[in-house]
Amino acid sequence: MTFLPAVMTVRFLAPLILIRGVGDLLCYQVLISSGNEKYMIRAYLAGAATNILLNIFLINTMKQDGAAIATIISEVVVNGSLLFISRRVVKPNIKLRFFGSILAGVGAMLLTILYIKRLVANPFLSIVFSVVIGAIVYFLIFALIEHEEINTILKKVKG
Repeated sequence: MTFLPAVMTVRFLAPLILIRGVGDLLCYQVLISSGNEKYMIRAYLAGAATNILLNIFLINTMKQDGAAIATIISEVVVNGSLLFISRRVVKPNIKLRFFGSILAGVGAMLLTILYIKRLVANPFLSIVFSVVIGAIVYFLIFALIEHEEINTILKKVKG
């Protein structure tokens, strides 16, 4: 029971996994590899300033939850800044069909996993079946839609 107040804080911090992943991609894969790491400091300074200001206001009223919210917002500010800076470095050419195919694969996999979780009571077997069958469904959807990456992989496998 002593950890109960931390539950909400952890829920606030959960999106940080995705937010940091995107930031790392933009930061390390785009800016550093293109020799533009000097611009990263601006994004980090914007995030630090945001975090300090939000902590001043939110910690007094919301305690650890306020600090968690300040952290999430600060990371979004850093990622937004990195995205803005990265836009000047790399001009992405991503087609809407590409995103649609990814959403279709992820959606089908999600529905499959949710269905497996309802059918299989044993947690271990549920995880094993979810991973294996979910991955198969994901790649089958990609193959059915003729996703460009799957076509490339299939061509290399066939030789």
